[in-house]
Amino acid sequence: MCGIVGSYHYKNMGVNDTSFIKWALTTMHHRGPDSNGIWTNQENYFTGFVRLSIRDLSENGNQPMHSECKNYSITFNGEIYNTENFKSRLEKNGVQFKSTTDTEVLLYSLIRWGAEYVLQHFDGIFAFAFYDNRQNKLILA
Repeated sequence: MCGIVGSYHYKNMGVNDTSFIKWALTTMHHRGPDSNGIWTNQENYFTGFVRLSIRDLSENGNQPMHSECKNYSITFNGEIYNTENFKSRLEKNGVQFKSTTDTEVLLYSLIRWGAEYVLQHFDGIFAFAFYDNRQNKLILA
């Protein structure tokens, strides 16, 4: 199973937690030996991910994952069982997926319908960190 790590500084802008994120990823390497990644907004949010590839073995499923517009970022661990229904609805609304991951479906669902809707309707076992770069807003679930 994958692993996620992050830090968010609500008031202390400019703190650099990159070394902490790198250290945390090394401690979780056994959880996700297929790839790892780090992303920061260069101000107050740092996130990292180790990946165990299951649904999409390509690099398109690597995380942290960003929306096409680059305004949103997600790190996700788990599995969502009912993504196909949401994926087809999103495609009808113009979303073009780059991967076959449930992560990307979750990302665009959160953008389109919001966290409350997603948490009520998605079925699975998961944890995620969803970041809105424009509003400097972090949702953890």
